[in-house]
Amino acid sequence: IRALGWAIFAGGMLLFVVAVVYLKRAFLGDIDPATDTLQTRGPYRLVRHPLYLGMFVATIGFAIAFGSLWGMLIVVAVFIPAGLWRARLEEEALARKFGTEWQQYTKDTHFILPLVY
Repeated sequence: IRALGWAIFAGGMLLFVVAVVYLKRAFLGDIDPATDTLQTRGPYRLVRHPLYLGMFVATIGFAIAFGSLWGMLIVVAVFIPAGLWRARLEEEALARKFGTEWQQYTKDTHFILPLVY
């Protein structure tokens, strides 16, 4: 189980890092977009929030690696809901900034989980 947890953690961190590479300096922004270009390449072709997906997967893997039921409960009860809330706030800011381009992008991609709109 421990090795599986570390593998899940590593996969989540890899996705997180790839998403940061595609965002470049926009990663350092707040909720409002820090760039004038909507990122739609790389992992952003599939999901609108691969950073959050990577963080969620990594933290779940971390809890599994340490066999921590409390850790898993905190991830599921606190960390994931907080991340989803922030992602929704970012979606509102992106919609304001990018308008119809954002609307079309949301029709072509998934929110956080591939295959789940």
